Amino acid sequence: MGERIKQYLIYALIIALGYFVLSYHFIYFGRSFKLLKKSRLNLNYTFYSLDNKSPETVLKVDELRKDGIGQLMLELGLISEEKLEELEAEYEDQ
Repeated sequence: MGERIKQYLIYALIIALGYFVLSYHFIYFGRSFKLLKKSRLNLNYTFYSLDNKSPETVLKVDELRKDGIGQLMLELGLISEEKLEELEAEYEDQ
């Protein structure tokens, strides 16, 4: 009985971990990770690095832009508010 409960707990932990990975973008910048909530569960752009990428390159990715990566880049000081608004308007039209 105890072994069976232990197995179920391990399965529950694995499922919870999988759900967590499907729910967030793990954005790597410098030496740290930032979490960005996904709008829907998937594995697209789960791990994404901002290192050596221009704001234009990052904001071209529809999923990241819609999930709010522009605001995160603004908080990290990678882009100005004016430039962010300009790029978001440009890519929303496409």
